[in-house]
Amino acid sequence: MADAVEPEFSRAVRTYAEVSCARTTVAFERLEDGAVTLHEESNRFASSHADKLQRVAERIATAEDRRAKFNDACASLFPDNEAITWQRLISFVALCGIVARYCVLREKHVAFVDELLELQRMFISARLQEWIERNGGLDGFERAYREASGRNWLTGGLLWKASVLAAALYIAVA
Repeated sequence: MADAVEPEFSRAVRTYAEVSCARTTVAFERLEDGAVTLHEESNRFASSHADKLQRVAERIATAEDRRAKFNDACASLFPDNEAITWQRLISFVALCGIVARYCVLREKHVAFVDELLELQRMFISARLQEWIERNGGLDGFERAYREASGRNWLTGGLLWKASVLAAALYIAVA
């Protein structure tokens, strides 16, 4: 069950997943800068790795134990607290959105979307929230992104990291 006040990053991830599966629409001008940037970078990551992430989404959504498959995929992105980065968080957000979209498009799995949203909230709370807060939340994300301006986080030296993350997700649910 959701906390009375949902942390901003968790809310941004939920909104991204809901928009991804067309359960809601959102006016970007109503979102904080960090949430808009998070959505845009998550879309960029999802587009760059659409085939791999689609296969991951299918394996999660059609698994007998969807909860365990989703948690395994998330755990593969963040094997320990040292592995948390904004780029990995972008991958996590993209994963949540693609799994939600897959579930809605395949109609048989629509009921899993609400469970997925709760699973992502719980994962953020248990494994990521402390790091996110220590690094400034969405404002910290926006600052880090602006400091990296002039280079796309997912091209150049970071493209291989994104590819490795996408491969790790795929292997995790194989």
